[in-house]
Amino acid sequence: MQTIFGMSSLHSLDSGTVSVTNTQKHASWVPVAVLFRFESSVSGTVTVTRETGGTSFQLATVDLSGNQTAVWIPDVAYPFNLNDVLTVTSTATNGTVEIIRKAAQ
Repeated sequence: MQTIFGMSSLHSLDSGTVSVTNTQKHASWVPVAVLFRFESSVSGTVTVTRETGGTSFQLATVDLSGNQTAVWIPDVAYPFNLNDVLTVTSTATNGTVEIIRKAAQ
């Protein structure tokens, strides 16, 4: 499942991994928030990474302990240029992740 609303996209966590690639040649974006929602309370870990030029950087790790929802809001702007990839990995797979982005300034 993938639903896209402008600069927001909703993805199933069934596989445990979701990736969003910037395929726009002349535009960059930054993540504003990454929202997690699970069907029931879960324990586990979600990780947000950025891949650029073949190198992966961990941006955040969120530990879940009996949570049904979680959110990551970046404290700095992480620009995603052409071919940069934002990847979310979750040990809990019974939910969704919404990735909200805006144009980089």
